[in-house]
Amino acid sequence: MPLITLDKITVDYGSGPVLDEVTFTIEQGDKIGLVGPNGEGKTTLLEVILGIRRPHFGEVHTQRGIRLGYLPQEHRLAGELPLFDAVYRSHPEIWTIEKRLEELTSSGIADCDLNEYRELENRLTHFGGYSFKSKVEGVLEGLGFDKSQFDTPVGRLSGGEQNRAAIAGILLEDPDILLLDEPTNHIDYNGLQWLADYLESTDKAYVVVSHDRYFLDRIAKNIAEIRGGELTKFPGNYSFYEKERKRLDEDLLLRFEAQRAEIARVEEFIRRNIAGQKTKQAQARRTMLSRLERITPPAKSEEIRLRFSKVARGGDDVFRLDKLGVSFGERTLFSDINLLVTRGERIAIVGPNGCGKTTLLSAIAGKILPTTGTIRKGTGISMGYYSQDFSEIDESNSAFEEIHSFDRMMAEEAVRSSLAMFSLYDEDIFRPLRTFSGGEVARVALLKLLLGEANLLLLDEPTNHLDIKSRITLERALANFEGTIVFVSHDRYFLRNVAKKIIAFEPDGVAVIDGGFEYYIERRNVRLAQNRKQATKAKSVSSPEPAQSTKTKRKNIFRVEKERAQTEVEIAQLEGEIARVAELLSEDHVAGDWPRMSTLLNEYNSLNQKLEKLIKRWEQLEEELVEIARESD
Repeated sequence: MPLITLDKITVDYGSGPVLDEVTFTIEQGDKIGLVGPNGEGKTTLLEVILGIRRPHFGEVHTQRGIRLGYLPQEHRLAGELPLFDAVYRSHPEIWTIEKRLEELTSSGIADCDLNEYRELENRLTHFGGYSFKSKVEGVLEGLGFDKSQFDTPVGRLSGGEQNRAAIAGILLEDPDILLLDEPTNHIDYNGLQWLADYLESTDKAYVVVSHDRYFLDRIAKNIAEIRGGELTKFPGNYSFYEKERKRLDEDLLLRFEAQRAEIARVEEFIRRNIAGQKTKQAQARRTMLSRLERITPPAKSEEIRLRFSKVARGGDDVFRLDKLGVSFGERTLFSDINLLVTRGERIAIVGPNGCGKTTLLSAIAGKILPTTGTIRKGTGISMGYYSQDFSEIDESNSAFEEIHSFDRMMAEEAVRSSLAMFSLYDEDIFRPLRTFSGGEVARVALLKLLLGEANLLLLDEPTNHLDIKSRITLERALANFEGTIVFVSHDRYFLRNVAKKIIAFEPDGVAVIDGGFEYYIERRNVRLAQNRKQATKAKSVSSPEPAQSTKTKRKNIFRVEKERAQTEVEIAQLEGEIARVAELLSEDHVAGDWPRMSTLLNEYNSLNQKLEKLIKRWEQLEEELVEIARESD
């Protein structure tokens, strides 16, 4: 039995249905990515599931006792409680039981009601209360918090940190169904990996709205698409959905064109014969046309039209950082950064949350003064700055006022045309920006960037709030931009497609790496592996194990080599199975058979998970052999 069923749900705000007779189910263990252009009804669907928005038509059926956990867009934990305490209280049962136990034993266990005490202890054990503190620590650290921040009042955290604290709280509520609306906007690369691992490993059902293609590929086993008020469910991850949606649209367009040609042929027959000898035939065909179910062509979602115009060339040296450093009080974010940026470079600034990425970009933009060092701008360089919190936008303005105030020389028709290029029309352009969605405000900020004609773009998380099509459009526009780009992003696809050089905040300082994002990740993984080996070696030197006998060592070598050989055989067999399933998935007749496709995708994912575990075990066995050999020297 489904946990939740939506039966022919319709929601209409007056200008046409946002959701039109949508039927949708959530089963135990479902891992669903919810996608669609901005404004198509994704958040509305989540609100209907939650019961905070009533549909105009249709019914919602929820299994009794089901607990829902909901993370709205840009939700932030607030208040003055320390971070750890605020997140700890997110599990209401554990918090309530512990509070009652504290009250009960305030005068000593001997004076309390022992029956109630035992009952409360049993309930605390049932909810995992005795291991909950370590679970809270693990979730907070996974989302990028350092233990030194655990006692910091939530109200003193940054907006992004408050957002991550809210995510931690939702995960620790341990609901039966997680509903997450754009959870990745303020999470760095490491946190993104951790959250993907967490969601992959949970047995709970979830629906995640995200525009991050890499994240969706990791966490989604099904994609639910909302388009034109209708919901369509696809088996598989985002990459499969993207290919299948394209194939379906192409097939629908072919059928639409064939039907249109046939209708034109019949209408021509009717026109020529309605008053002639073949009147009855013409009338019969007219009746047939009136009853024909017309094929609707594929819906074309609104796309922003973003193209940077030719910019002034400027000097070859765009800017130079000389021993640059920024500190806040006693905390030094970074120091001694030396860098020369030349014309045409595409540089990504990466690193964990709170390390100083945005601060560095703000210093380059002149928004804050460096504590030490200098920033020297080259000749003929004009900067355009895009901030992740839209600090360059006056939210009391309408979209029209914001663009017109940026360039008073623009005629009203030119302002309207510019906003229309970014899918903002009619009365919407006169609404205050504070009433806009994050995606709509992002479009206004991008339009201002475009109109600025800068030859140096400084972009802080430019893909936040943009839907996937808008992200792709931005990537293409930046690829054709003739100037220089320095940006902060956690969107792996965006990083991979745009960055050609990396400024990386690392534990031992800031490194400048010539190469793209994938090269940076490979380099980082190699360093992590080397650090682990060094740590293991240091541990073995400081705490040497008792020497083993030669006979025992030979037995250990034989045991490990035997298991390694068996593991290699199993890996080869699994790789053969994966190749077989991949070949089946590529066949045309399978692509049109969804039940078969779903079965094969589940098998493919399961085989890959087994392969991952085997490879990890093989690596462990290799390390064991190296360790035994080292001890023998």
